[in-house]
Amino acid sequence: MSELKTSVRQGSLLAAIAVLVFAATSSATIYNVPGDFPTIQEAIVASKDGDEVVVAPGSYNEAIDFLGKAIIVRSSGGADVTTIDATGLNTSVVSCVNLEGTDTVLDGFTVTGGNTVEGGGMLIEFSNPCVLNCIFAANQANRGAGMFIVGSTVTVSGCTFTTNDASEAGGGVYCNASSPVFTDCILSTNTVFQSQATGGGMYCTNFSNVTLISCLFEENIAQFNGGGLYNTSFSATSLTECTFSANTADRGGAIYNSGNDASIIDCTFSNNITATSPAHGGAIYNSTSNPVISGCIFDGNSAEANGSNNGHGGAIYNTSSSSPILTACTFTGNTATGPGGNSGRGGAMYSSGGNPAVVDCDFISNSAVSLSGGSSQGRGGAMYNANSSPTVTNCLFVANAAEGVSSPGGRRGGAIYNDGNNADPILTSCTFLGNTADTDGGGIYNAAGDPILTDCTFEENVAVLGSSMHNTGGADATVTNCIFRNNITGVSGGIYNDTSSPEVTNCLFTGNTAASFGGGIFNFDNSDPAITNCTFSNNSAFDGAAIHNFDTNSSPAIANCIMWGNTVTNGHPSIGGNGTPTVTYSDVEAGFDGTGNIEVDPLFVDPDNDDYHISPTSPCIDAADNTAVPKGIVVDLDGEDRFVDDPDTPDTGNGDPPIVDMGAYEFHIDETPPCPADLVVDGDVGVKDLLFLLGAWGPCPPKGDCPADFDGSGDVGVKDLLFLLGAWGPCP
Repeated sequence: MSELKTSVRQGSLLAAIAVLVFAATSSATIYNVPGDFPTIQEAIVASKDGDEVVVAPGSYNEAIDFLGKAIIVRSSGGADVTTIDATGLNTSVVSCVNLEGTDTVLDGFTVTGGNTVEGGGMLIEFSNPCVLNCIFAANQANRGAGMFIVGSTVTVSGCTFTTNDASEAGGGVYCNASSPVFTDCILSTNTVFQSQATGGGMYCTNFSNVTLISCLFEENIAQFNGGGLYNTSFSATSLTECTFSANTADRGGAIYNSGNDASIIDCTFSNNITATSPAHGGAIYNSTSNPVISGCIFDGNSAEANGSNNGHGGAIYNTSSSSPILTACTFTGNTATGPGGNSGRGGAMYSSGGNPAVVDCDFISNSAVSLSGGSSQGRGGAMYNANSSPTVTNCLFVANAAEGVSSPGGRRGGAIYNDGNNADPILTSCTFLGNTADTDGGGIYNAAGDPILTDCTFEENVAVLGSSMHNTGGADATVTNCIFRNNITGVSGGIYNDTSSPEVTNCLFTGNTAASFGGGIFNFDNSDPAITNCTFSNNSAFDGAAIHNFDTNSSPAIANCIMWGNTVTNGHPSIGGNGTPTVTYSDVEAGFDGTGNIEVDPLFVDPDNDDYHISPTSPCIDAADNTAVPKGIVVDLDGEDRFVDDPDTPDTGNGDPPIVDMGAYEFHIDETPPCPADLVVDGDVGVKDLLFLLGAWGPCPPKGDCPADFDGSGDVGVKDLLFLLGAWGPCP
């Protein structure tokens, strides 16, 4: 009986709740405008929390205030046919200033004609409304002509902000100490028009945490900074899958970041412009900011200076120790141009101070352009580093250019220009292909500083002096495990050194052409590079096809190198010019005096097909000097062990065994079994081997050998079975 009473009581309680829910639901009222009330504001005044105001198509000359009510105000026909127009009222068109929450909704209106100090279209103060499917057009204000948000968390979705004009900041939207979320919104042709005005599309300040998802910023204009978006005062804006196109400002055509760490993911920046003065950062300008920029496309952006001003950073400009992190980004067709002094620097990116990290990025067909003679410059077609030391890893630099009108100090660094004693970039596994400089450094120009390059390739670059790399002013680069191939120049197809002494180790110079001197390396004016374990072959020049020392003051130290098969018109095919080079333990065609030097065919494996490994009978095996190898060098150009003993070759070099080989590649005995599919090692690939493979089928053990994993996939499977069947029969 007690269980029955309990059940009855529970049933009564549920029924009571249902009645209350029904009563609450049935108490919500829908007011129609103009059916029930002639104006939207009258309907709002009559509404209670939970009510809905439905507005018929038409234009309503009024301003509305939600009065703190949790109601929905929506149009029945959408924003294209339903307008709230406050023309002549000199106020905000829509106001949420009474602690409205997320259940306050504005949906489906064109909001226009606002004219006030803050929030011409919509003013939101310490409220959290939802704004859906609206158009904010032709509103005016000092700040936030389209929308002004302060101390609020607002949801804005499917809205368009267009042709709004602010005199000071935030032509489209102004966010102050707020955390709004904008999704699928368009900010187009908004402007801020006073001389120091910022944030043509949007302005964010005072710890605002703005989230932008799938938004479009297009043709917005700021007379000063941030044509599309301006972030300042620790505002951490997050952008995902947004597009910035054809926005304009003096600095930061698309985005200006000052004192914040924005997140910019999978966004596209195209045809944004910084113009007039000072024209910095065609797409993004970073000042004391460290944004994370990943998976973005920068195409056709430009920093276009006029008069005596300069154009720096066609896509990105970093200053005041800004160190952004860029991963998997693509830069194509960006330009930095200008006629004045110091103009045209960093076609894709300019960095002054700071240590940006650039990983897995492609720089293609960017340019730094000098527009006039005199002091005008075009430097760093892809990247210009002014006392900045970026880390650049696994990046591709293709067809970038430093070019323009002839000038005494310009057009250098087709891909990268490093400037200043503190410009010490670290470049690893990068490729420089087909870059050009009208004068110096088709690939890289180093003006002082000590850059470090490892595992990089320079191919088909063009310049007058140093088609791959030009070092000057004490630029003592460290160049390790790099390839210089098929570069074309007047002087030095590989590396041009002017008062600089780089350390060059384990490098290959082949197919480079110099019309005059130094097909591989050219040394001038007290340049004393250390060149160790390098191979020079198939280079050509008038004199010194491998290395040329122009004056008596240059004294390179050359050790453990191979210089063979190079061609000259006149002079020495290997080491030409003057100077007093020290050459030891090297194989030099046409000979050169020095300890341990030889003049014997090195027996490359296949030089006609660019294979400059040494064959098993090469005289260069175990014939070099261990003590000449720089400290820390433990692998060769292939990344294989640098010190390997060949038991079939007598040691003729210097040091304790194993003795290092001459050239860029260490000889390694081929330890691959001649018949890898013979798993049971009986001289025949047959049934026993098949059974062995089937017994090992599946993932390889975490430790130990896995001989049946022929393709190295970590798994014995179908591909390995097919390999075994293809080798069926007697071993060769």
